[in-house]
Amino acid sequence: MSSNADDLTARARIRDAAIRLFAEKGIDAASIRDIAQGAGVSSGLLRHHFGSKEGLRDACDEYAMAQITEIGNQFIEFGSLSRVTPEVLLLQRYLVRSTMDGSPAGNALFDQMIEYGMHWLDTSGPKVPDPVAFLALISVMKMSMYTMQDQLSRVLGEDVGVDGGVFRVTDDLQRKFGSQRVIDSPLAEAGIIGASVGMALYGLKPVSEIQFSGFAFQCFHQIENHAARYRQRSQGRFHCSMVMRMPYGGGVRALEHHSESEEQFYAHIPGLKMVVPSGPRTARGLLVAALRDPDPVVFFEHKALYHASKEEVPDETEALPIGRAEIVQEGRGLTLIAYGAMLRVAVEVAETLQLEDGIGVEVLDLLTISPLDGETLTASVSKTGRAVIVHEAPRSFGPGAEIAASIAEGAFLRLEAPIRRVTAYDVPFPGFAREKGNVPDAARVLAAARETLAY
Repeated sequence: MSSNADDLTARARIRDAAIRLFAEKGIDAASIRDIAQGAGVSSGLLRHHFGSKEGLRDACDEYAMAQITEIGNQFIEFGSLSRVTPEVLLLQRYLVRSTMDGSPAGNALFDQMIEYGMHWLDTSGPKVPDPVAFLALISVMKMSMYTMQDQLSRVLGEDVGVDGGVFRVTDDLQRKFGSQRVIDSPLAEAGIIGASVGMALYGLKPVSEIQFSGFAFQCFHQIENHAARYRQRSQGRFHCSMVMRMPYGGGVRALEHHSESEEQFYAHIPGLKMVVPSGPRTARGLLVAALRDPDPVVFFEHKALYHASKEEVPDETEALPIGRAEIVQEGRGLTLIAYGAMLRVAVEVAETLQLEDGIGVEVLDLLTISPLDGETLTASVSKTGRAVIVHEAPRSFGPGAEIAASIAEGAFLRLEAPIRRVTAYDVPFPGFAREKGNVPDAARVLAAARETLAY
């Protein structure tokens, strides 16, 4: 019979071996046998102390959280990172792996680290100015770099380092974290995404930027053939956890290939998640969620909102759930469905209908194109009986078609009028002299809404 001291020593050796293997291989890939061999004990002794891999993982989570929390609290008290040792980096890497795998402890770590990052920003880090647009994105990018001190996070893309990105979303990151973590890539979209896939499979957390979504066809094979498929291809052994940021949309008088809205291509691919924020607060919340997500996330940012959208963003950490729409305004006369920059158009039309026609309009911000929140769509249209869908993508086979089909499947018997779509036309995006005629505006949406109400 072993003594209590021997038991404690054996438990610590097994736990340390498990943390190391979980961090290196991932939770699913590390077997009981591997862990036992790493600890120099038998599989039977491991099961005697922890019962199963799940029990061992719970013990690892508890230990890692306790250690990280103690170090974080000392950091807040003394403002020093002198205790960031290799052991601490291993614990952080393990917990980031847990976050990717959906572990409650991993999610708790992310929230804790964001708090430490906020403290750092408030006391000794860069001061982020009041947002004039999507500066909330900048704060999340910085916090993700600050809080993942284990070197897992990477930012890469054309001009994201020295220049801070064409829209300055990655401004100041390379100066703070160096060129090994904030990487100025060649003008090679396939190389950016291909390198990101490799990083993700190795256990890093890449956040790549394609400078304009219109150039993403150069890397589409890497997204569809590899990023979206690795979880299934490896039967769950590998998670391709990465974020692909792409500015999109028209209305900014840009040249060809700089103004397209092509979200439907990514929404159609199984294995990808496709999100489109509509303002600073939803951008920050969705980016936090995308950074935590175990799957690849395509993150569209409308260019017109960088310098045209202002709103209060709370200091507290928020993560908006991917796959959940948001009811921006409640009403019973009509449901207006939009996302991205078109949300502002929908809200403007809702205000006009209330003021001029006395109609209460429900405005729904999709936020996520894939997976689509069919439950919220069905509930809203079941209440109002009428729906108008607004998006910048071309009409044929666009997101509006899938949204309309989802509504028809879930609320067909409640419809009082045909579902209407207000979209861009089925033409290549025109030059800036004529782009206003292609992008849906308040007049077009208002006309469609009134026609629907009069049916």
